[in-house]
Amino acid sequence: MPHAHTSKAAQKEKDKQKEKAKKKETSKEASKNSETPSQKDKRKIEETLSPANTHDVPASETVETGSHVRDIGNPFRRQRTHSLGDITDITDAAGEKSDASLKLSHQGKTYNMSHLIQQTLSNKAFIDSIAPLLAASIQSHLNQMIENATQPLKNQLAEHQASICTLQAEVSETNDRISDAKEENQQLKDEIKGLAEQVQDLEGRHDDLEQYGRRNNLRFYNVPMAPTDDTEALVLDICNNKLKLSPPITTADIERCHIIGTITKASPEDETGTAQIICKFKGWKTKKQVYKAKSSLKKFKTPQYKVFINEDLTRKRQSMIKILSSAKKVDKIDSYWSFDGRVYYKETDTSNRILVKNISQIDLLE
Repeated sequence: MPHAHTSKAAQKEKDKQKEKAKKKETSKEASKNSETPSQKDKRKIEETLSPANTHDVPASETVETGSHVRDIGNPFRRQRTHSLGDITDITDAAGEKSDASLKLSHQGKTYNMSHLIQQTLSNKAFIDSIAPLLAASIQSHLNQMIENATQPLKNQLAEHQASICTLQAEVSETNDRISDAKEENQQLKDEIKGLAEQVQDLEGRHDDLEQYGRRNNLRFYNVPMAPTDDTEALVLDICNNKLKLSPPITTADIERCHIIGTITKASPEDETGTAQIICKFKGWKTKKQVYKAKSSLKKFKTPQYKVFINEDLTRKRQSMIKILSSAKKVDKIDSYWSFDGRVYYKETDTSNRILVKNISQIDLLE
């Protein structure tokens, strides 16, 4: 009876082991179905190196290495599988590496591990399976190495970019200031131009007023005289005896008359010399009558007598006459003159007269 009871208990224990193995197999299949592609590749490699059949495996096997036999337990248990990373050198009893091939015996069969590993490594499916894993691992390490190597450069680049941004901002600000300064400068130039035009206009008006105050004046140049001579008598002699004015003028026609500067003598011992006399007539018509007849003095011209008559012009208009006189000497113009305070010139004998309003108008004639 005790023996029957033991037999039933053993059968029951055996049924439990089968049930547990069945559940484990079912769980394993479910786990396979949920594996990722990389997990499947890894499992295939491990199954290649470690046979999947673990049922009824003896608890202990032997390894033959040359002439030595050692007990290495059960190398095919799933709980102690050999992956590619777990293969190590098997040494003999003396602790030295064996030159003989590594062999494994299982269920009466002997496996040459060196040959098995060579076949595995030369298997295209194995290479195709492990290549992505190795590539991923190498790529990860390479990426990290590249990241570590380039990080200082990236930091420097970021600093340079920040500096460039700062410089660009400063340049932009400077450009804005320059633009504002240019605009302000242009406004000032316009204002200065406007003021210059106003000044020129005012100077022109002032010159016109000054010339109008001189409209009755005439200047007599190189008049022979002694220090005691009467200037009015000298002017009346020129007008009536040289110019032959009709009717003749009298002292009543003269408002003021005097010399300008001093009498110029040829030598200090001479009693007489020449002087410039300015005469203001009481009426513009008398002045005009004398000025129109001035050409009559040419027939009295000698080395000792060089009297000529001009209008009393402002400094501005005298400068115009000076420029035109220089141009006439080098034949740049045909003639020039003034009448009633206005200055004219002709480029050729047949051209029209040109009124000179500003010195800038005749600057090119210098």
